[in-house]
Amino acid sequence: MSRRSSSLHRSNMQEQNYGPPTNDPHMSSTIERLQRRNYLSSKRGQKFGPPSNDPHMSSTVARLQPRNYLLSKIDVGNGTVGGDNVGNQEIEIPDDLLIKEAADPIKEIVNTTYPSFLDNLDNIKYFQDRAILCPILENVEAINNFMLSLLPGEEVTYLSSDSICKSDTNVQSLEDVYTPDILNSIRCSGVPNHLLKLKVGAPIMLLRNLDRSIGLCNGSRLIITQLGKHVLEARSISGSNVGQEIFIPRTVLTPSYSSLQFRFQRRQFPISLCLAMTINKSQGQSLSQVGF
Repeated sequence: MSRRSSSLHRSNMQEQNYGPPTNDPHMSSTIERLQRRNYLSSKRGQKFGPPSNDPHMSSTVARLQPRNYLLSKIDVGNGTVGGDNVGNQEIEIPDDLLIKEAADPIKEIVNTTYPSFLDNLDNIKYFQDRAILCPILENVEAINNFMLSLLPGEEVTYLSSDSICKSDTNVQSLEDVYTPDILNSIRCSGVPNHLLKLKVGAPIMLLRNLDRSIGLCNGSRLIITQLGKHVLEARSISGSNVGQEIFIPRTVLTPSYSSLQFRFQRRQFPISLCLAMTINKSQGQSLSQVGF
C-alpha cells in the first residue's frame, strides 16, 4: 500500500561500499546470473536467494542491496517515481523507515532520532551525526522547544531590538504603522526570532559568517558553554576547528529577502537551536542519522 511521502519516518544512512564499476566482467556476469535466478524463482513462486555455498554470489548481493537502495533515492530526487509527477503523487516508503505508532509525534521522532538523549550531552560525536529535518519553521521551533525543555539547567531568554531600516525613505510614516510589537512578531528564515531561549549544553547553528578564517560560517554548529548578558560562549562541533571555544556577540541582521514592503533590522545573537532544522538549512551538513 502506498504511503504519502509526508509520513513520519526516519532514515539511518551509513557509509556503504557500493561495489565495483559496471565494467567489471565478474560483476556483470554475476548480475546476469542473479537476474536469471530471480526470474526463474518468481515463475515458481519461490523466494529468491543466492545459494549459501557461493561466497562470490553472496558478497555481490550484499553490495547490490545498498546500491539498489541508493538508486531508488536518486529516482525520488529526480522525480521519476510515482508516475506522471503532475500535481500530488504518492511513493511507497519502506516499512523499516516508518514510525507507525506515534501518539505524540514530536516525542516519538525525538526518541527515535536522539536515543538516550540525556546520557549523551557531553558526547560531541552524538550531536555531530544527527538532526531532525522539517519543511517549515513552525515544526522546527516546536521540536527545538520540546528538546530544550529536556535539557537540565536554567533557561535564559534573550530579546531582540527591532527597528525600521533608516535607508527607507518613509521611515517616520512606517514607524507609525509598524510598531515594535509588530516588528517583534516577524519570523523569517535566516534571522533569529525576537525571543531566543537558550540553555548551557544546547546545540546551536550560526546564521551569519563570523570569521571564515577559522571556519565560523553560516551553518556552523556549536554547543553553548556559557550564557552571558551581552556575549555567548560556545564550543565548535563542526568544520575544521572542532572543540574550539568562541565568543558570539549580538549582531544587527537584516533579512536578505522578505515579503514585507519595507526593510527592517534586528539586533540579536545570530544563532538558532539546531536539534531540528529546516531541510534548506541541512544542506552542507554531514549527518548519519536523520528524522523527518
